[in-house]
Amino acid sequence: MKTTSLIPSGTRGLLLVALLAFCGPVAAQLKLPAQKPAPSAPRQEARPAAEPEGSSAEKVVQEIANCVLSGAPQGWRTAGVEVNELDNDGKERKFEARYFVVGADGVRKDLVPCDAREPAMNVYRLNSALEPDKRDWIKATLSFSSEGKFELKYDYPKKD
Repeated sequence: MKTTSLIPSGTRGLLLVALLAFCGPVAAQLKLPAQKPAPSAPRQEARPAAEPEGSSAEKVVQEIANCVLSGAPQGWRTAGVEVNELDNDGKERKFEARYFVVGADGVRKDLVPCDAREPAMNVYRLNSALEPDKRDWIKATLSFSSEGKFELKYDYPKKD
């Protein structure tokens, strides 16, 4: 598998960590695959890998993009994953992922990525690039545009 760089090498890790640490929307440039990857053999259940640090966070975003965009139809404009927290008992968090695509008609539809679980787990892995007090999000939405950009938004619980 060929990997591609999202940001020039000198500022790559620091820039992405700084962007991810910001609690508002995050936007950055993404290199889209030149063509749809060939369908791969069925995967075994995805397992969480090591937590990303600095420049590896951009690799995680690229992995998410490669998987999500493998299911995007011709003419797509925006595609992404929305990860919602279902339960948090203080010891374990449970999430649900929904994948979407928006075409030229502006209609949002369901999308089937290369793997239903891996991109969502990778979104959660990006927590290590966030400040500890920003990791308690209840919804994370990672969107990719056909122009090669991505946006990562976090929603947090309302404070009483």
